[in-house]
Amino acid sequence: MWQFPPLRWHVGLCALLVMLLAGCRTPSPFAPLDLSQPGWTQRQYQVVWQAKPDANEMVCDVLEARHPSGKIFLQVSKTPLILATVQTEGEKWWVEYGPRPRYGKGTTIPNDANHLWVLIALQKTNATNLKIETLSNQSSRWTNEKTGEQIQNVPAKATTAPRAFISPLYPSPSTLGGERAGERGASALDVERSMFWPAGATGVRCFPKGAA
Repeated sequence: MWQFPPLRWHVGLCALLVMLLAGCRTPSPFAPLDLSQPGWTQRQYQVVWQAKPDANEMVCDVLEARHPSGKIFLQVSKTPLILATVQTEGEKWWVEYGPRPRYGKGTTIPNDANHLWVLIALQKTNATNLKIETLSNQSSRWTNEKTGEQIQNVPAKATTAPRAFISPLYPSPSTLGGERAGERGASALDVERSMFWPAGATGVRCFPKGAA
């Protein structure tokens, strides 16, 4: 007669699952930020992001924050999802792509265009396979010529003064180039399907390549 496995089996199985999940999730090398502290300057804008050549173009809200110490925080969202988060400090950088987390990190400033959001955060305009074009509204289009990833309507270098903190989870909608968020882009399902791991990006991947 079959008997229910001993309790210690269940405890061992749970411990194994926790270890596997912890091993997949790579912790950020940076401490949590409080953007409401003095010194942070912030701005919000919208871009059109195409993560892969076969992905939908989407209008995304960007929150960008900079500190005189050199710390940078950049978060890309399309309500209610956070699509990408970048943190940098000096030459160290960390990027997380959602909605199912995938990560990239480095200890030196990237010399290639595999992580366009990191280059935009660091305002690095010279990198392998990076093409930058000035658009009619004085913003720019950043392209990874190797993979086809594009980010359009990137504004000029930040010159804003300190402002009140705005939650990066739900940034206020704004208008750019006559387009409002939602008028052009994809649904939450489309975001989930595209996985937002840009083609050719290198770094820590918590899912096999075939899942993207």
